[in-house]
Amino acid sequence: MKSKLVIDQEKRNVQTSGLLHHLDVFNDAVIAIILTIMAIEIPVPGEHGETYLTFIHAVILFLITFFITAGFWYEHHNSLSLIKAPRKRVIVLNFVFLALLTLLPVLTKWMILEPHSLAITHYGAVFFLITIVQTVFQLIADSEYYEDDFDKVKIARRQTRIKSAALLTMTAVLIGVSVIFPTVAGVLYILIPILIFFWPTNVH
Repeated sequence: MKSKLVIDQEKRNVQTSGLLHHLDVFNDAVIAIILTIMAIEIPVPGEHGETYLTFIHAVILFLITFFITAGFWYEHHNSLSLIKAPRKRVIVLNFVFLALLTLLPVLTKWMILEPHSLAITHYGAVFFLITIVQTVFQLIADSEYYEDDFDKVKIARRQTRIKSAALLTMTAVLIGVSVIFPTVAGVLYILIPILIFFWPTNVH
């Protein structure tokens, strides 16, 4: 017969598993809404005087933002899958991530429609913050997933720091470049996340 301690632990495990599942589903729902709203905003040629050129431009904008958002979702989903118990700090970081990610499509649109230094600098700042949040999230995930193997924790955290340091350095440099060459910085901000998304990687 199971002891009360064992029963309580099993209940906590079920609750933890349920919370993690709800968090994952909520993330998918928010991101789906972001992308759906963007798709709905694409103007139809002939409607309200919209031209075919405007339609093509809007579709390109949507596809760019779609793959940038998909890249962030992929990285975040992989990190979340490593977490065993979503404590309060994990939930808070998750919502900060979603809040920042929600701003990204708006800033992408601003950056493409008006590629001046102010728009690109704002995009870079949000991109920088999202990368920091993802880094902290991944470090927490590494610690939890390899909690019984200190050497693996060290290796995983070192890999995360190297990858994040490279991305943060690139973002900081592009913020500086955007002041002098906004168009160049804007193109790189768009291309790099898309290339990262399509580049084959190994999950922890």
